[in-house]
This record gives sequence, C-alpha cells and structure tokens, in this order.
Amino acid sequence: MKKSIFFSVLCLLCVSHAYAKVSKPADFIWFVMERQSNMDKIGTDSVVLTYQLKHKSCSPTSNRQWDEMRFPQPYVVVTIQNNTARTVLVDLLNSFIIPNHETYPLFTNTTNVSTQGSTTGGGVSIGLVSIGGSSTSSNSTITQENRFISIPGDTRKSIEIPFVIKWGKPWHLEGVDGEMQIHPGSKSAPDLLPDYIALKNNFISRGEVLNYEDADNPFTLDIRICYSFNENFEPKYTDKVVYFTKHIIGCKPIYGNNTGDVGRKEKQIKFVNEVFPDFDSYSKNKSYFVFDIWRYQNF
Repeated sequence: MKKSIFFSVLCLLCVSHAYAKVSKPADFIWFVMERQSNMDKIGTDSVVLTYQLKHKSCSPTSNRQWDEMRFPQPYVVVTIQNNTARTVLVDLLNSFIIPNHETYPLFTNTTNVSTQGSTTGGGVSIGLVSIGGSSTSSNSTITQENRFISIPGDTRKSIEIPFVIKWGKPWHLEGVDGEMQIHPGSKSAPDLLPDYIALKNNFISRGEVLNYEDADNPFTLDIRICYSFNENFEPKYTDKVVYFTKHIIGCKPIYGNNTGDVGRKEKQIKFVNEVFPDFDSYSKNKSYFVFDIWRYQNF
C-alpha cells in the first residue's frame, strides 16, 4: 500500500514538473537579418542606394505611442542618392520587394479617396423625415499612386516599402509554421487602430533563440529598384540587395508598472538582450535588419 502511494505521488510530481516545463508561444518575435553582400547588384556607381529598416505606428492619426509599441509595423526605407547632374527616374512597376521568392511590385496602381464632411443641425426629425435646419457638405480628394519617381541631379529621395499591408496578401515563412498577415483593426475606431500586421506563430517559444545559416532560413528578403536617366528606360539599371534571417528570438509579453508603453518596449529589449546577448551589436550594425512583430494570440 505504501509503495502504491509513493509511486502515485512520484507520478504526480513528474507530471507537475513536466507541465511546468511546457513553454508558451512567444508574444513578440524578433528577426535579425543579415545583408548578403555577395548577392548585391549595383546598377551604376553614380546613383547610390542605401537601405534601412524602421517601424512606424499602424495608426497615423493617433498621437499615442502605444499602438507602435504593441503593434509594430516594419517597413524598409530605400534612399536613392543621385550624384549626377541628370534626373533619375525610378520605375516602381519594375521595382520589387520579394519575400521568400514571392514577387510584389512597388507600384500597385492604388487610388485613395479621402472625404471630409460637415453637418449643421437645428431641424426637427419626425420618424424618417427631417424638417428644416440641417445641411451637409463634403469634400473628396482623390489621390492616384504614381508609377515613376523623379529625382533631380545632386538630390536624393526615399521610398518607404511596408511589410504585407500594401499588397494585402500574407507573407509565408519557409520551413516553419508561421506567416506575416494582416489582422483586422478596430471596427468601432478604425482611425485609432486600423488593420495591422501580426505573425501567425507556432514555431518559437518565449525565451527561445533559433539560428540559421545561409539560404536555409525562414524569411529571405530580396529588394530590387529599377531606374534610368531616360524616359524610355534605355538603358535601365537595377539595384538589388538580399537579406537572410540569421536569428529569431521569442519574447514574452512585457507589462509596465506605470511606465507606459515606452517603458514596456525598453523592458522587452532588455529581455531580448538577456536571452540573446549580441542583440545590441546587431541592431546598431547597418548590414542588418532588426525588427519585431507581434503575435496575435487568436491565430
């Protein structure tokens, strides 16, 4: 009898220990991507392209920082420096961002309609009929996306290339169960929280670090910019850069104690540094893209 009780208690302890060891999926996923200099292609030395990866708020109308901290929106900034006296034309239809060999042209021929309206009251409403005093006016602005960007001599311009949002299709990771996709924002307050990017993630746990070598990695980013000095694009030049994922770090949710979301972001980066001590050196190196994406828990 005593042996049976002892064995039962031992089993319970083992089960409890195993349960405690179960890891939870990461809530923020950090990517460290390295530029592959051997795969660079330079169109002409007189036009210099530089690449940066940044985050912006998913809510351009909000002054609060919480949405940028909780819902980071990575995008690539390509700066084109024209060191000649001639004008450079960039063709966005023949310029591409290519995540994992899926090609997306930078020109999507999008038309945006922005409407501003105003209403003045003073009338009386009876059922579905309004009597007197009210008027409504609105102004609509239609903006058509431009295919070509003109850069005069001895000047520079930057192109912002967002992840996923511009094209609406998910970007699939390779070799792991995950994809970057658009998640619907707030229907009641879309200006405060519009659609945002989230990662469907079942492949990395909190505090886990995954390392990759060369082309065998979950997320490869290929960027190509097409330009010319002539309107007929003869000759035309293409600059190309390729980034491979070297490390992926899983981060737990960070809750601040009256520190606000900036404090939470600082705590998150501190956590990432603890599990991946080289993080700071990578984030300061211009040869690397370092960014994070939030995992939406209901995926």
